[in-house]
Amino acid sequence: MIEHKNLSLHLSKDQLKGIVHELAQQHYLIFWGFDRGTMILNVYHAAANNQFAFVRHRDTMELIYAKIVDDDVLTRLNRTIQFTTQAEQHEKKKAALSKEVHYKELDYYLSELHDYMKQGNKEKIAETKAILASLISDAS
Repeated sequence: MIEHKNLSLHLSKDQLKGIVHELAQQHYLIFWGFDRGTMILNVYHAAANNQFAFVRHRDTMELIYAKIVDDDVLTRLNRTIQFTTQAEQHEKKKAALSKEVHYKELDYYLSELHDYMKQGNKEKIAETKAILASLISDAS
């Protein structure tokens, strides 16, 4: 089973329609549902329930969640939209962005610490050191 949360993969409506039609032709049961503005696609075959969640945009459908149990479904997604490759790229971008934000946060508090040390504000120095220690331990 493969599960991806917090995805942001855009598909054209025609791509999605093609995937759904192809799966239906292979005797998968297709069920659509809606939950607070999110379109949920369930693709059943035997006991396997593959689930996808989309947010509708003007020209595209944004895939935000995927739980893939059936290898055949994954193969068809890879053939149509290179799902595995796109999901991996998305995860790498997310990790790089998270790292960059973390470094900027460390940089900010180091700068604050420097200013408090210049001012001789021992209370703020201690607070800032505690924050920095927390940020460093979170990175480990």
